[in-house]
Amino acid sequence: MKNTLKGLDPNKSANGLGPRFLKECADVLAPSLTKLFKFIVKKAEFPSSWKLGRITAVHKRDEVSVAKNYRPVQCLDNIELAFEDVLMPQLEKWLAKFIPEWQYGFLKKIGTLDYGATLSLTIQDCLERRKEGVLVLSDIKGAFDRCWWLRLKKRLKAKGMRKRALRLMKSYLFKRFLRVVASSKSSSIKEIFSSVPQGGKFSPPLWDFDISEMADLLCDMVQFFGYADDVALWYEVDTSNRQEMTKIINDDMSALKVWGDDNRTTFELDIVWFSLKRRSLLMFQA
Repeated sequence: MKNTLKGLDPNKSANGLGPRFLKECADVLAPSLTKLFKFIVKKAEFPSSWKLGRITAVHKRDEVSVAKNYRPVQCLDNIELAFEDVLMPQLEKWLAKFIPEWQYGFLKKIGTLDYGATLSLTIQDCLERRKEGVLVLSDIKGAFDRCWWLRLKKRLKAKGMRKRALRLMKSYLFKRFLRVVASSKSSSIKEIFSSVPQGGKFSPPLWDFDISEMADLLCDMVQFFGYADDVALWYEVDTSNRQEMTKIINDDMSALKVWGDDNRTTFELDIVWFSLKRRSLLMFQA
């Protein structure tokens, strides 16, 4: 606990007790917070005061009066983040066996360079063997916000999460609220029913777990490469199977649409054809 508090970044935004205060008073606060955290785990009930996120709108581009030109950044209670940080090793260890090898996002010792290098080498190897390939780049629209709690909790239970761990996670994903703060003014509080909380320690591994089933929906001829909400699908093609692969890829795109409809999200797709030969492309459904 003491190491967690002393590891806080004092320059980060404060929601509740400021990170500088928690960091500098770690020696005094650690024993009391340890008792509090043990009590929360024992009761398996996430404090309601921790489930109110503060949203700050950060301008991205263009006209400042247009809402879509802002990025909502959520700031969680700093005590909540410390609590999540303490439990993270146990959650990561349990979830690790369900995170597929194709996922490169939010994992230790793996990052965007590994994702890009592996995908590039796969394409290069295909071309060196005089084969052709189709790369489908898929971006999950809304990403973390589209993680529906009811589905996520059912999956956690189905995979074997039990007793207090499951009750605590159900409480964590229940009755969460947001409010927007700007220029010292606050909006009304709005209840939400989806999303792994932005900035939360639990959120990245829960997201990886939530989308891990996507590969199971598609054919076994596709190679998956994922980084967070960006998923690349690679299909190797040759002269003998062009028509077959056209159908397979179209069927996979349909399966992705069904999955998206079930999870109230959509995919932004880009399709790229790789070939050293000059010939007409395969035909795909939009």
